[in-house]
Amino acid sequence: MSPNNKPIQVRRINLNYKENSETQQILNDISFDVDTGEFVCIVGSSGGGKSTLLRILAGLQKQSEGKILNMPEQLGFVFQNFALFPWLNVEDNVSYGLRMQGLSKSQIQKRVREEINRIGLEGFEKSHPKELSGGMKQRVGIARALAVHPKVLLLDEPFSALDEITAKGLRHDLLKIHEQTKTTVIMVTHLVEEAVELADRIIVMSPRPGRVRKIFPNNISRPRNVRSKEFFRLVDEIESLL
Repeated sequence: MSPNNKPIQVRRINLNYKENSETQQILNDISFDVDTGEFVCIVGSSGGGKSTLLRILAGLQKQSEGKILNMPEQLGFVFQNFALFPWLNVEDNVSYGLRMQGLSKSQIQKRVREEINRIGLEGFEKSHPKELSGGMKQRVGIARALAVHPKVLLLDEPFSALDEITAKGLRHDLLKIHEQTKTTVIMVTHLVEEAVELADRIIVMSPRPGRVRKIFPNNISRPRNVRSKEFFRLVDEIESLL
């Protein structure tokens, strides 16, 4: 595991695959750093390789070339489609990763209770996914990811399947959790407004093959007014590259 003071370094990541004897390039020469405790959003058009890049960062997919340096072993991943186990209730879904870590029963119970309370799932502990709304399912996914006390939290368009009111509430909760835990966050989104609301820096990717077009620092003070001129100015500047 990397020392806490070293940034994650993504260096010259390429991903190619063969289709009908022709080589297709998905990612082209991706490089950037992520500081400890930073909230970074990756934006770009659909099919540009954003989610693929996130899976590479998580170790779920192998790149063709390039290196990822100083990535901690302890990661949490929140999926777009929730990826809950339908046969497990909320408590058991949240505790799944902890059971894989071999923690004691009392340690697991304590962490599950903490994360259920933090994300607002009290009263739903024994419910199964089919009994939950989309927003509640994603709360379970976030609680499961946080329960392992990740050094880095990776989120793949976590709010895209939700209505805007539900997504707004979850964005607020995610910012509060980030402020409390100081966890490094890397999040993929196709919504520029969402990225500007949440992120310390925004990485803009090109259409396939995905390249880093530009990295924008976000110096708008928090809490961010999503109706302010500076907010719309940054949104417009990013959208002009997409």
